Amino acid sequence: MSPLPPSPFLSVDGSPPSPTETLGAARTDELQTVGTTVSVRSEIDETGSTEAPESAGVLRIKKIFGCSYAEYLNLKPMGKTLKAFCTHRAHAKARGISFELGLWEWWTIWKSSGHWEERGRGENNYCMCRKGDVGPYAAGNVFIALFRENASNHPRKKYKLPMGVRRQYTKFSAQRRIGGKQFVVGTYQTAELAHAAYLAFEGPPQ
Repeated sequence: MSPLPPSPFLSVDGSPPSPTETLGAARTDELQTVGTTVSVRSEIDETGSTEAPESAGVLRIKKIFGCSYAEYLNLKPMGKTLKAFCTHRAHAKARGISFELGLWEWWTIWKSSGHWEERGRGENNYCMCRKGDVGPYAAGNVFIALFRENASNHPRKKYKLPMGVRRQYTKFSAQRRIGGKQFVVGTYQTAELAHAAYLAFEGPPQ
């Protein structure tokens, strides 16, 4: 039997190595395995700590859901949440609408609205809407409202009028539904002015 190679963790005279020698040995450890020498390099900073790279699974979660792995684990037990997020994103893509919300950001908007348990497509359920029904689903451009309000604010394709605008003889009326109540914002000479008033209207004075 051939003699074992000298240990990198002992000095030549057999005494314990100095801290400097130990650190050097830790950087490149030569391990003898069935005729193969494997070099194990540990990335050690000046403090002696190591940081493992993110696994492929963690990176995949970030790519799919746009959130951290910790945030994903927080919501994973709520299977309904993940499914609802993926469904919403898929529907937006099918409609050609950019979806820029990550899972955690999307969930936070819903949670802060207080209507998560009431989401749905029924008249008295809530949905995520875009301001003016234009632009992407993104932070700052979405809000939670009743489904019937969102449906009533869709552009009127029959007369090719902007959202929230109705023709009244030779003029145009701006109307908006908020909190289940319909408000007449005003009457204007052009559809563009009526639409601008519709977008600016946030409810009656308090």
